[in-house]
Amino acid sequence: MKKRNAIEYLREHTSYTEVLIAEIIKFIISNNGKYSTQKKEQLFESLLQPNINDTPFLINSKNFSEENTREVNENIAINSIKHVQGVNALQPNQKIDFSNSLTIIYGLNGSGKSGYFRILNELVGASIQKDIVPNIHSEEKSGFKVEVDFHQNGHNKLATRNENDSRGIKELAGVQVFDSHYFPKYLKERESEIDLEPFGLHLFEHITELINESKQWIGNKIEGYKNQNMVTIDKLQLNLKSEATKNLLRLTVLSKEQEKTLMKSCFSSKEDEARVLKFKKQISDLKEKNSEDTIKLKNQKLNALKKLKDWLEGEFKFYSPISSALEQTINQYAGLQETRNARLKEFEAITKLPNYQSDEWYQFIKSGSEYRKSLSTDHNNQYCLYCKQPLQEEALKLVSNYAEFLKDESESNLKKFNGSINTTIEAIKDRRDYEIDELLNDILSTETKNRLQVIISKYSELQKYLSSSLESKKLNQLHIPDISSVTDTLTSTQKIRESEVLNLSKSSTNKQNRIKKLNGFVEKLENRLFLHSQKNEILQFIQNKKELNRLQKLSDKLNTRGISQLSKKAHEQLLTSTMSQAFNEQIQAIKPSLKVEFKSRNETGTNLTKLQIVGYDVKSILSEGEQKSVGLALFLAELKCQNTTSPVIFDDPVTSLDHEIIDSFAKQLLNISVYRQVIIFTHNKLFLDSLAYWSGNNKDASNTRTHHVCKNYEPSGCNSTKGKHVRIYELKTLNVGKSGAVFPAKLLSCNYFLQRSKKQISEGASYSEVSSLLKNAIEHFVDENILVTKPLKDRNKGVNIPWEKLQKIGEKKDLLPQIKLYWDTLSSRGSHISSQSSENPISYTELNNIIDFLSQNQ
Repeated sequence: MKKRNAIEYLREHTSYTEVLIAEIIKFIISNNGKYSTQKKEQLFESLLQPNINDTPFLINSKNFSEENTREVNENIAINSIKHVQGVNALQPNQKIDFSNSLTIIYGLNGSGKSGYFRILNELVGASIQKDIVPNIHSEEKSGFKVEVDFHQNGHNKLATRNENDSRGIKELAGVQVFDSHYFPKYLKERESEIDLEPFGLHLFEHITELINESKQWIGNKIEGYKNQNMVTIDKLQLNLKSEATKNLLRLTVLSKEQEKTLMKSCFSSKEDEARVLKFKKQISDLKEKNSEDTIKLKNQKLNALKKLKDWLEGEFKFYSPISSALEQTINQYAGLQETRNARLKEFEAITKLPNYQSDEWYQFIKSGSEYRKSLSTDHNNQYCLYCKQPLQEEALKLVSNYAEFLKDESESNLKKFNGSINTTIEAIKDRRDYEIDELLNDILSTETKNRLQVIISKYSELQKYLSSSLESKKLNQLHIPDISSVTDTLTSTQKIRESEVLNLSKSSTNKQNRIKKLNGFVEKLENRLFLHSQKNEILQFIQNKKELNRLQKLSDKLNTRGISQLSKKAHEQLLTSTMSQAFNEQIQAIKPSLKVEFKSRNETGTNLTKLQIVGYDVKSILSEGEQKSVGLALFLAELKCQNTTSPVIFDDPVTSLDHEIIDSFAKQLLNISVYRQVIIFTHNKLFLDSLAYWSGNNKDASNTRTHHVCKNYEPSGCNSTKGKHVRIYELKTLNVGKSGAVFPAKLLSCNYFLQRSKKQISEGASYSEVSSLLKNAIEHFVDENILVTKPLKDRNKGVNIPWEKLQKIGEKKDLLPQIKLYWDTLSSRGSHISSQSSENPISYTELNNIIDFLSQNQ
């Protein structure tokens, strides 16, 4: 079904949007986008309630009726409403029968007019909720009860509503209501233009703003909870030892299992305190049994044993190849020396020298050769190397033989081999004896130590023997000591010691593990004891975590994307050229110079197109009344574009309007009531007169009267065929605390009030109630008998004519003195005391005298 306004789009949207968004939509619709800061904050608080996500959106709540979301019934009219009891100060069991065309309900302020409008407003479930309050002047607080009779598709139906019922009746969902609260719905002043947002399109902008404000509100709450938890975390972490608990505190969100773990850690008992002391004593005892030093000493001894064993094996490995090759080395050296000596004999000059085969001689000539190399390269070999004297022939030959000898291969081979022997000698001399220290004394037996001393001594002797033999190139008899038995003993001892260390290490590890385990117990218990002391803060912390998680989820659901898309769709479908044309037609009756056009506007969450009056300074061209007239014109344009025949209810629609606009609007309403039911509540006498005039004088294109004012208001009582039926009611206040008395126009006469007064006296009514009726009778007596040539509807002066002026403009002037006397009597004998005063009551006899006088002189 085609939607007629933004509210229908929004109501449909609530069926599939998030609960939070739906609640905001409901709030905006119910308040028409106008609300106080206090009311808005109350909404925010309701959005924060823990069950907001679990509660489905209740469209049939008092503020947002499910019935109003259903399909609109076009063939509908309201027959009557009856106030049974409980609404404001309205008289009980008062009934208003409506015309299918136009019904006018007139009443001054305080007459009960607003009470009946509120009843209708709630029965049809209008967008703006009107609170129905009880009679503040009555001590009896009974719940309200109203009845509505209506017909749909030719079938009459009767419905009853009490204060606990939901708003609206589904069959009356299409009834539209217009009152003063709707003016902001259409007009938004700007510097030089008026934005016109018909069909409730302004609601989208309000919804968007409120969604963003709600998100910010929730965001502030989230930050508050975060700050509270940070204070708690900082405080707890100073005393907590458990990293696991600290990690739980740092988590952004706690799972149910993590929450359970944290909760469980908060509960402790006196037994826990005793267990802490017990475990700490066990830890202290274990620490006193210090095996670390024992392990350390054993490891030192074990290392000393390994070092000794390594020395023995190392000495053996070092001396064994040298000893084995000693004889071969000496023999090889002798062979090289023999070869060199044989070669030396070949140098005739050298062999003539004494001891030329000795090492001293060899070293001498070698030193001389090296010395010569150190001299400058231009040294003359013809001279002595040392004395610088010329050499003789024999000497020159000797020097030549020296040079050749030193270059000989046999000499270099001997020299090289001898260098190798000298290196070995140096290595042998660098070997050091082993000294058995105290650590070994503790772990070696005396026999082993003695055997070791023998081996050490033999190695010392071997060192001297090998170095001496290599130096002298002579072989002596000496064997390497046998260390196998000793090393076997050391290996066995080493294994034993290693086993001891291993066992001690295991024992130490077990002890440390036990200490660690006990420390874990202590830490857990102390953690629990501390958390127990902070249980309230922990519980609050957990609750804050839950609330943080919940609020964050709520915040995530608050976005304006769906509303923005819906706004665009609604504006495109509702703001059509037909709407613009209809509005222009209506506006011409107000101010022909005004022009209306579409204007685009880009605002997040609102429409993309608006109707606007542009090109003028609005405040300078439109008065306040004219601005409100624009709103009325727009509402009438909506009715035309919606192409429906459902009833329309107006409540004081002409406030602040001048007489010309009022008269024009009255005629338009008569025209509308030709094809749909119109109900008007007003306190404006000029508007009432205009409606009454056009009700009897409006004609169609064929010069036929379109309406008539009925004389019989009973259902189907008026048999006039001269146009549509118009019924006019007046509401009266009988006395303080009793208003809303319904009087059909044809009964508002002196005789009507006289008959009511007689009935009240017969039923024992109070003097004040009868006095009020008789004062109304006097008012009508004056109109009907004295001012007969100046009817009240033409004078437009009400009853505010002073008594002395009545003498100049009326008939039957001789009756005026007695009438004024009766008026003063009914008004507490002319004093300023209320007629309800009990100080000077009027008797029934006096009341009957007044009734008789007025009856006889009509």
